[in-house]
Amino acid sequence: MSRFKPHIALLICNIVWAMDYPFYNIVLPHYVHPMAMVAGSLVVTALFSLVPLLWQKAERVARADIRKLIGAALLIGVLRKVFIMYGLSMTSPIDGSIIDTIVPLLVLLLSVLLGMDRFTELKVAGLLLGMAGAVAVVLTGASSSHQHSHVWGNVMIMLCACATALYMVWFKALVARYRITTVLRWVYCVAAVVALPFGLKEIIHTDYAAIAGHALFPTLFVLTVLLALPAVLSILCDWRVNGRIVWSGYSVGGAALLYVMVVLPLWFRRPNPVIFVPVDFAAIGLYLLYINFATGGHWFLTFAFPVTGAIGLLVSGTVALLHYLRRGQLFVIGGALILGGGVTVLIEYLLNLTFHVGRVFFWSVYPLSAGVVLGVTLLVVGFCKPLRRSLHRKFFL
Repeated sequence: MSRFKPHIALLICNIVWAMDYPFYNIVLPHYVHPMAMVAGSLVVTALFSLVPLLWQKAERVARADIRKLIGAALLIGVLRKVFIMYGLSMTSPIDGSIIDTIVPLLVLLLSVLLGMDRFTELKVAGLLLGMAGAVAVVLTGASSSHQHSHVWGNVMIMLCACATALYMVWFKALVARYRITTVLRWVYCVAAVVALPFGLKEIIHTDYAAIAGHALFPTLFVLTVLLALPAVLSILCDWRVNGRIVWSGYSVGGAALLYVMVVLPLWFRRPNPVIFVPVDFAAIGLYLLYINFATGGHWFLTFAFPVTGAIGLLVSGTVALLHYLRRGQLFVIGGALILGGGVTVLIEYLLNLTFHVGRVFFWSVYPLSAGVVLGVTLLVVGFCKPLRRSLHRKFFL
C-alpha cells in the first residue's frame, strides 16, 4: 500500500488542479484582474503554509539553500502563477489543460539532458500515447470550445508548463533535503511578498459584487470541494492509521463549521443575518459538544453551553435590532457593549466554577468597566442631540 501513496497523492493533486482551469476561466479577466488573482492566491497559500508552525518547530535552512528557495519562489510561485493566470484569461480551459499535459514530457526530456534519468521503451510509449490522446481531443473537440482561444494565451500556458517541469527537475534534491512544509513555506511566503505590491491595486479595485452575481455557483462549488476533500482525506488517513475515528473528527468538524459560517450564506441571494447568526452559534455549540464528548470532558453543560448561548443571544439580538430598526443604532450598540461587559463576568464565574482556575471576579472587572464606559458614552450621545450633531460635524460620526 505504501508504494501507491505517492500515486494517490498525485491523483488527488491533479483532481484539485483540474478544477482550476474552468474556475479561473470564468472569473478571468471579466471579474478579476489576472494579477489580482496571482497576488491573492499567493497570499492565501502563504498564510496556510504557516499553519504547520502551530505543531512543529521551524526547520533550519542552510544559507546556501536560501537562494535556491528564493529562486524556486520566483519560478514556481510568481512566474508560473503569472503565466497560468494571464494564459487562462486569453484561452479556453480545454486548450489550457491539454497544453499542460506536456509537463511529463518536458520533465523526462530535462531529466535525460541533465543525466538524472534515461529513456525506456515503456516511458516513450506512454508519453506518445498521452500526447496522441491530447491531440485527438483538440482535433475532435467542438469548435465552440476553441472559439475563445488565443495564440498568446496558449503560449502563456506553454511557458507555465515549462516552468513547472523545470521546477520539478531542478529542485527535486532541495525538496528531498527538507520537510515539504518548510519548502512550501519558503516558496509561497517569498512569492507572496514579491507579488503583492504588483497586485494590491487590482485586488482593491476588484468588483466582488459582480463575482457574486455572475460567477457565484462555480465559486461556491470550488469552495465546497476544497472544504470537503480535506475532510474526507483526514477520515481515510485516520481510519487507515488507527482503525477508527480519533483525530479526524476535529478537522471534519472544523471544516463543517467553516462551511456553515462562510460558504452556506453565499448560496442565498440575500442571506438574512438574523437567521444565519443564530445558525452560526448553534454550529459552534455543536462543535464544542463533539469536542467535549470526544475528549471525555465534563465542561460543556457548565461552561461551553451557557457561554456560547449568552454570546449568541447577545450578538443575535444586536444584529436583529440593527437589521430591523432604522433609528436608534447608538442605543443598540451602547446597550450591547454594557451587556458584553456583563458577559465577561459570567465567563469568569463559569471558568472558576468549572475549572477552579482562581479568584472570582478578578480580570472580568476590566472589560466590564470598559464596556460600561463605552456603552454609557454612546447612550449619552444618543440622548443628547446637540452633542451628536457636534460629533458629526467634527468627526463625521
